[in-house]
Amino acid sequence: MPSLLKVTIFGASGYVGAELTALLCRHPQVGTITYVSRSLAGQPVATHMPALRGCVNSTFQAPSEEVFAESDVAFFATPHGVAMNSANALLMQNTVVIDLSPDFRLKDIAIFEKWYGQHTSPELLPQAVYGLTESARPALKNANLIACPGCFATAIELALIPLVAAGSVNDHIIVDAKSGVSGAGKRTDRTDLLFAEQTENFKAYAVEGHRHQPEIEQAVRQFAGHMPPMAFVPHLLPTARGLYVSAYVPLSADAFSLLQTHWADELFIDVLDDGLPEISHVTRTNRVQLAARPLPGGITLVIAALDNLLKGAAGQAVQNMNVRFGLPEDMGLSGARTV
Repeated sequence: MPSLLKVTIFGASGYVGAELTALLCRHPQVGTITYVSRSLAGQPVATHMPALRGCVNSTFQAPSEEVFAESDVAFFATPHGVAMNSANALLMQNTVVIDLSPDFRLKDIAIFEKWYGQHTSPELLPQAVYGLTESARPALKNANLIACPGCFATAIELALIPLVAAGSVNDHIIVDAKSGVSGAGKRTDRTDLLFAEQTENFKAYAVEGHRHQPEIEQAVRQFAGHMPPMAFVPHLLPTARGLYVSAYVPLSADAFSLLQTHWADELFIDVLDDGLPEISHVTRTNRVQLAARPLPGGITLVIAALDNLLKGAAGQAVQNMNVRFGLPEDMGLSGARTV
């Protein structure tokens, strides 16, 4: 067993940063943790995460050269644009960078800049390993820069990759996806994302195109060999957390068998042979539930449900850390121990 890991969490005060904190402060192979938050520097972490009193006794630190020193692994739970400006300095001192933002997910710089603007470290894109854990284990074992998938992307890719890889998808896929409001992060500049505005409400957004679509297309192509045409429309649920995907797939095979075979023996993927996924079954866990049901007209409904803050973000990031450092993949993730 390797020595205890020294960890830094950038963006520790956000929703995903709080989930990382909850998972890592109890992780048996994590030693010291440095919590970085520009807005809360100097304040006790437990003051803002009272559920973790007794587990976390540190204060938030501002980003500085000292913060960059001597970490074995650094997590970026930050908006896009932060990791790309800091990753190189960390990589130069042999720190493994696990980025939960979009900064290193897309390999094509032109596609990245279409959706996110200028990339300040494009030379790092070729070495970034896309961290859909169950499909990327061989590459993750030697990765120093890991780009964690987005929450929508994780659910959709896990649902589609087995079907596309089998060569059984005949035509356009329609994906109807829904996420809780925490998927937008902890923001004060968008009143429409306040829970008081969203509760008892339901709406589509980004119908002209969502940033996760090129990521999904790239990943399915990488892990399944090709990517059929896909229409993807996200919706905002009146819930704090959770994500639910309904994919309508023109299919010439038994989707349940394909999913079950492809994801056989996976710790965190539950392919249901009875009943349908529900958000309440997966919240505060690192599990994803999948199910498939045939519909009239040669269409198969494939459903995926996960917690957008855990399997869709912090949980998958810790899963990737475990693989990278040769730890049991479920270490620190087997229980629902989040904030």
